[in-house]
Amino acid sequence: MAAPSPAGARGRPPGVTPQQIRDLIDGGIAPEGDGTDG
Repeated sequence: MAAPSPAGARGRPPGVTPQQIRDLIDGGIAPEGDGTDG
């Protein structure tokens, strides 16, 4: 862990997994239909 700050600077809360970030980027917070699969 060189610098934990950049993660927060990007708007990513601590404890969030890259997969969750990808889901958010794909189509917001949705349990089904991220926006990519239709």
